Amino acid sequence: MKKPSPTRTANRPKPKLGPLHGGVAPLFMVAQVPFNRDDAVKLNTPMIQIMDDSGNVGVLTMSLKELGVWDRMLAPGAKCLELGCGSGYQLEKLYGEGRGAYFGLEPIASEAEKARKRIAPFLAASKASPRDRVKHAPLEKVQWERASFDVVYSYHVFEHLENPLVMVDRARLWLKPGGILVIICPNVEGALPRRDLSQWRQALPSHRWLPGVSTVRRILVERGFRVLKSFTYGGHPAPRSLWQEWANRTYKWRGLGDVLSFAATPENAPRKP
Repeated sequence: MKKPSPTRTANRPKPKLGPLHGGVAPLFMVAQVPFNRDDAVKLNTPMIQIMDDSGNVGVLTMSLKELGVWDRMLAPGAKCLELGCGSGYQLEKLYGEGRGAYFGLEPIASEAEKARKRIAPFLAASKASPRDRVKHAPLEKVQWERASFDVVYSYHVFEHLENPLVMVDRARLWLKPGGILVIICPNVEGALPRRDLSQWRQALPSHRWLPGVSTVRRILVERGFRVLKSFTYGGHPAPRSLWQEWANRTYKWRGLGDVLSFAATPENAPRKP
């Protein structure tokens, strides 16, 4: 599926600095949209159709490999959870290549149903139910057994959440000792948003927050995680010249890409705000 180019308009409202729930310092930007769940579904459904394809599966897989997580996810007996699994393209890849059990959470009902249908052929020989493997529920209310997952990961989900701290805290609850949380999301501290935030491709109405490297790192540490590895990538969305490719490589080398990737493991009791 060909991805449409982000629309850049002169009248796009500029995001404003705003606080983050839970006492963490405001290095997030707040998107200017009245937040309620109906609006969130309307805004995010077309974004899933853009993000949820084989191209993005490739990007996510490469990021998981660079973070040193991919082989662990494919290992026999591995149990992994994708937060915001969309219509299940990444789950399908994991079931096709891995030897573990792969679960998803998706707040949009139509996408959750697509994900269930996508993974159903891989579960036909077992007693596992696609409905049990992919749940449709708000992150705040869904229930999984404590200390049951080896890896909990999300790809461009963190910035859509009303309170991203909930995701970190719930992931910590669900991870086994030594388990890994992966967060991949926009980096507002990258070179391009620093140059012109109003024209940045990630400054979208569907993004409730625009996180940065320093903020995500601080959140993880304050919620009881130890960062294992992090990097940034991207900048110019579609390199068409050697200069653009060089620029993107430079952004990554300097930690100024417009997408950030973190792998972290639970370590300490969360710090009090």
